[in-house]
Amino acid sequence: MNYCNSRSTCTSNSTLPYLILSFCLKRACTYQPCQQHQFTCQNGRCINKAYFCDGDNDCGDESDELEHLCVTPEATCDPHYFTCDNGNCIEMAKVCDRIDDCHDNSDEKGCGINECNDPSISNCDHICTDIQTSFYCSCRPGYRLMSNKRSCDDIDECSETPSICSQMCENTVGSYICKCAPGYIREPDGRSCRQNSNISPYLIFSNRYYLRNLTTDGRLYSLILQGLRNVVALDFDRVEKRLYWIDVDRKVIERMFFNGTNKETIISDGVPNGEGIAVDWVGRYASCYFSVQLVSSSGQIYWTDWAQQAYIGRVGMDGKNKTVIISAKLEWPNGLTIDYTNDKLYWADAHLNYIEYIIIMWCAVRHSNAESALFFC
Repeated sequence: MNYCNSRSTCTSNSTLPYLILSFCLKRACTYQPCQQHQFTCQNGRCINKAYFCDGDNDCGDESDELEHLCVTPEATCDPHYFTCDNGNCIEMAKVCDRIDDCHDNSDEKGCGINECNDPSISNCDHICTDIQTSFYCSCRPGYRLMSNKRSCDDIDECSETPSICSQMCENTVGSYICKCAPGYIREPDGRSCRQNSNISPYLIFSNRYYLRNLTTDGRLYSLILQGLRNVVALDFDRVEKRLYWIDVDRKVIERMFFNGTNKETIISDGVPNGEGIAVDWVGRYASCYFSVQLVSSSGQIYWTDWAQQAYIGRVGMDGKNKTVIISAKLEWPNGLTIDYTNDKLYWADAHLNYIEYIIIMWCAVRHSNAESALFFC
């Protein structure tokens, strides 16, 4: 059982937020297994293997930089010398000179033979390179060399590097193709997508007590709603033109049409410390697979809560079917947003310093998207 090296659960009734007092107990945590391309930290976090032994404390507990793990093997011989099978080092000029300079004949075996000309010897899938006493195999771009040092296997760039395309990624043999959602066109770089319309964007924001609308050029600034208590999270349903928000003082989730009509409460209790909200307006007609049962969905609202046990919750737009979907490995979840194109729900944890996402249709599997230091989002 791992333990969270994070926020403690205190028995004190102190009103000071996030104050760690003397009588605190650490909560036990169970973490999801790390994926094949990730390194498992001692604290249970998963980081990309590319960050292992790179000089930075990516795990947060320095377990990815332990001295006994980050040992660079000393070169047996100088780069300009030949390494004999018995460990001796000789000058490269003495290789294949018909003299046993290594004293095990390893500097003379294979000389004058191009193994690459005989596929029965080299048996390289893609590229064979002849060297003085031997040969080596390599692969074309988009493939990796397998453990037998001869075979090449396709790299699934879409799975191993999720950010390689800005929207949709399709893996092909030896490569990949970036695609854009309807209404977007692909940029010349082949990876980015931009909107193919003349719609003028605008910004809707809250300042605790009111909701306002601002054009991105700053010219038009208008009031949408006032008289609120403490709004900390806000999102917009494009289909029904509704605004959704969390009022953390009243511990409720509310909504209203963008024109200011029909203000109503969706959840009247059970949101003690709401922090972020995201409305899945695309998925209102989607389905979610649960234990061999197909459950229809009429659109969902997701929110994060910094309660004593932090969680990410979900509820229907009609206020029904409220449930907790993520509760493990969470401390200060915020920055909640939905990637509608790829059907992903993203969040950041400002305490554990990571960004993760789930694929909404799968409803459970978590993926680490970035392992970099974060502050409040």
